[in-house]
Amino acid sequence: MPKAPRNDVAGVTMQRPSTSRGASAQRVKAGGSNRELFTPLSGRRLPSSLARGGGGSGHASGSAMSVRRSSFLNRMAMGRSAAKGGEKTKDTRPLHDKIYFQKSTKQLCEFLLEQGFESQLINPRKLQNPTTHDILQIFSFLYQMIEPHYGLIDKYEEEIPRLLKDLQYPFPLTKSSMYTIAAPHTWPQVLGALTWLMETVKLYQRCCTNMSLYGNDESAGIFDKEEKREQKCTELFNNYVDMTYIQFLQGADDGGAAKRDLSRQIKGVHEMDELLVHELEREKHQFEEDLANIENMKAEAPEKLKALHQDLQQWLQKQENLQKYISEMESHKSSLRQRLDTVESTILETDLEHQKETALVDHIKIQLEAQTLPPCKVEKLKQQLKDLETAEVELTRAAEENDFQFSLEEKAATLSEVGAPFLNRDYVQSVVLHGFLQAVISKSIV
Repeated sequence: MPKAPRNDVAGVTMQRPSTSRGASAQRVKAGGSNRELFTPLSGRRLPSSLARGGGGSGHASGSAMSVRRSSFLNRMAMGRSAAKGGEKTKDTRPLHDKIYFQKSTKQLCEFLLEQGFESQLINPRKLQNPTTHDILQIFSFLYQMIEPHYGLIDKYEEEIPRLLKDLQYPFPLTKSSMYTIAAPHTWPQVLGALTWLMETVKLYQRCCTNMSLYGNDESAGIFDKEEKREQKCTELFNNYVDMTYIQFLQGADDGGAAKRDLSRQIKGVHEMDELLVHELEREKHQFEEDLANIENMKAEAPEKLKALHQDLQQWLQKQENLQKYISEMESHKSSLRQRLDTVESTILETDLEHQKETALVDHIKIQLEAQTLPPCKVEKLKQQLKDLETAEVELTRAAEENDFQFSLEEKAATLSEVGAPFLNRDYVQSVVLHGFLQAVISKSIV
């Protein structure tokens, strides 16, 4: 028989047992308290004590709340992280951030007080630096809200990570960190786990509240039906194993018809709608395509980011050049504005002079229009004025000559009267003329 550890039936992943029919049947037989319950939908085996909500056998402790609790733990243990497999998830919560840390401690403290935790043992300030005993008490209190029969054992450093793993806590907690559970470097991680457990408890309480709307008997019946469905699926799967093994012994290696039969029967047990299954498969295919596109975009993101970074640097350089150009243009604008002010002042002065000249021209035109003389007479008067000016110049020159001649004669007469009888008149005149010329030359030089 070909080894097929996993069979996909109707879109549901199942863990195929590698044992014979007897071993498989033994798992679903009512046995001791340590028997295992095989859940074909989840591919996990849970201790029956956990699956049924605590210690005890069968339905002795199977109250409605126990049924709810067992189904809740079953669903927590089912494929919550089936898509992740063995991959470890990185905790992206800012556990060491001061604000986030204070917010988490406040929420945890408020929830514990609401649920009846002893107030003298807990307060936000104490949760800033709790003791190991405080942390263990908080964990026990929270976990007992899901499993009332739980009691913390001595080796808590092994049990707490195991219990959180059973509840599908998505982040790893190592055994070594549990030895220093109250240390400052470990407490934020433990606080994150307790906060997650608190949210899980809230979810469990909401589920119980919603189920209580139908009444205890009805809700118990619902989960009994779910358990019967799981048992029926287990029986169908065991029959499928028997049938395919017999076919294998007879030489048939295909088993396709048996697989289709099993798929049809399981769909009938779970009352699955074929159209809904096809719709879900179509949506799954669409999601896978979207995921592939996102992965491609993620792969191309570094190159695009690098190109965008280069474009950003270029634009920043262009912006810097533009700022320099704007500064230069502002300086040029200031100089042009100064020149414009100078030109405007010059134009204003020119306008004033032009206005004055225009007023003068207008005045002359008015005078010209007001005069009664014809142009020919004006020209004649101008010529006469010019002749008079010339005559005046000539008369002035003649008067100066006459004055000069008179002064010479006067000086000559003075010399002759003073007592120079031995000098003749011509000599005296020449001496006077020479002295006068010397005085004129000296005066002109000065």
